[in-house]
Amino acid sequence: MAKAELTQSGCTLKREAGEPRVSHESTVVYRMKKALNAQGHKFVRMNPSRHGLTACKLGLIDHKAKIILWHERYAIENAATEFNHGRVYFMRVEAE
Repeated sequence: MAKAELTQSGCTLKREAGEPRVSHESTVVYRMKKALNAQGHKFVRMNPSRHGLTACKLGLIDHKAKIILWHERYAIENAATEFNHGRVYFMRVEAE
């Protein structure tokens, strides 16, 4: 299982040795959600473009903790490719 490290500025999802590669960016979001929720969070999938965070469609939100995670580099990098290379980073924003 991938490991997620949540900080004040964002979340890094690290691919573990022997973990299968992914071919879709949405799978990265699913694995990040699964890893964070295993740590006690309550993240659900969200579409950041509906909340004014550019045109990015890859994101997570924890309503209780008021945390939004989104792939701010979506326009220049593929989240699945970055994860397959070892890690992918999502920016953190505080929700209202």
